[in-house]
Amino acid sequence: MSKTIFIGCSHSHGYTGDSSWGENNYAELYADEYNKEVVIYSQPGASNRKYPIWVKLMLDRYADIDKIFVQSTYLNRFLVNVANNLDGGLEHQRLDIFSRKMHSSELIDRYSDGIVSGEYMLMEYNERLPNSEFNEKYNGVKINETGQADRDFWKKNSYAYVKLYHELLTPLQYRDYCLDLLAIDTMCTKRNIKWYIWNINDRTIIPDNIDLYTNLSCIRAPMSAQAYIKTYFDIDIEDHTIDGEHYNTEIHKLIATNYIKYLTKT
Repeated sequence: MSKTIFIGCSHSHGYTGDSSWGENNYAELYADEYNKEVVIYSQPGASNRKYPIWVKLMLDRYADIDKIFVQSTYLNRFLVNVANNLDGGLEHQRLDIFSRKMHSSELIDRYSDGIVSGEYMLMEYNERLPNSEFNEKYNGVKINETGQADRDFWKKNSYAYVKLYHELLTPLQYRDYCLDLLAIDTMCTKRNIKWYIWNINDRTIIPDNIDLYTNLSCIRAPMSAQAYIKTYFDIDIEDHTIDGEHYNTEIHKLIATNYIKYLTKT
């Protein structure tokens, strides 16, 4: 039996705010509903930047993949890599250095990323800006009378300030996002695998144009799961959260049995 891969953040992880792999997981419900073997690779707080790595790892491990569903997450998440020394160099880290296989069942293989690896005491964090601790306002950049910008702005402000206002909220992040999709598309096209890009709610924005570098082969969701469920079931999924962010099993059931089918017929 061929397998379907689901890639995502906490919304693909059965996350309830204090535990993981709970019943509110559309991917697991999909497996049960259709008696379908699935592979889930997810992590609470994950950045989109991790997704190409996860797709690569799963395609190397499984030869019988028929479809991949990528749950696009919040654009203002980024990665921070920490090591207790730099002896490893730029090319030291294997792609699977943080990868962890979790528990499996008859139909479902589960994967996630750990934070710490024993090799060189490496850590990799998903971060998000702005967060509850961030309160710096944007100050702009001074332009002198000759039209030159102050190039020392990045030295005068915190890392978080520069990261947010001069990368995450600029076209730089959009370009990186499209490059990550291109990487996934290249891997899937080479193996003739259909893949889908979708978002669970309207806060996890997918840019209007994802074909920045080339025309991608992916099937893009015409609307988010939130919009679909509101349109066809007159349910506002924001009224069905368990912690203000993550949705209950009822919503995940609708995604598993209706929204995923809707995507495959797009």
